[in-house]
Amino acid sequence: MDLHFNLWTGYLALGVFFWQWLLAPALISLAMIIFGKRRARVVGVVAFVFFAIPLVAALKFFIEDKMEQQQQEAKAERNHHLLISQDTLMAGINIPSGSQVRIRSYVNLASRKLFSLEDIESIALSKPTYILGVRFTGTFACIAKNTWVGVLSEPQEIKGWPCIGRVHIYSDSTLCAGILSRPHSTLHEKLPAGTKVMLDSLNWTFEFPNNGKHINTKPEIETKYKLSR
Repeated sequence: MDLHFNLWTGYLALGVFFWQWLLAPALISLAMIIFGKRRARVVGVVAFVFFAIPLVAALKFFIEDKMEQQQQEAKAERNHHLLISQDTLMAGINIPSGSQVRIRSYVNLASRKLFSLEDIESIALSKPTYILGVRFTGTFACIAKNTWVGVLSEPQEIKGWPCIGRVHIYSDSTLCAGILSRPHSTLHEKLPAGTKVMLDSLNWTFEFPNNGKHINTKPEIETKYKLSR
């Protein structure tokens, strides 16, 4: 009985481990059934059944394995979504009740009691909240390493830059990109309200709201300009 079970299991396992080698003989057998003469058809039927059974078993195995993997991923996804039932201090942020926090999938929740800002993927805020010294509303999310995006609850200054609406901010609270809420001067340029500001570490870009004028400069030029004044 055990020998029969082991032989049958091994026979079915051929499809899982060697399905690519069984596929061609199965197709040849099918062609013999369709195009061959009577004797060839009989041989084709026997051969096709022999090769098809482990292939069907392999297909069933792959489908079930994929479904199980998707269920595990969905469960992990649900576990990494935290609904904040009461005001909570997490990663240095006073997160209001009713907010939803999405923890990164690689974080082991079972062994982690405290979270850092790097562990958080996004926060759906239930009301305006200060994060990194800036008051945000709606969803605050990480879009790259040490770079976050969110919507300001009202016009605010971020390290001297007056901004409104959606902004990109670095983890050190400096501005990455945003729209000026009012006129602002930098170097010898006067930037009007509505100017798009992009402050890359290697290059600064200012896009004017009406005429589409672009200005590119280097961050070190701004520093030298301030020191020379």
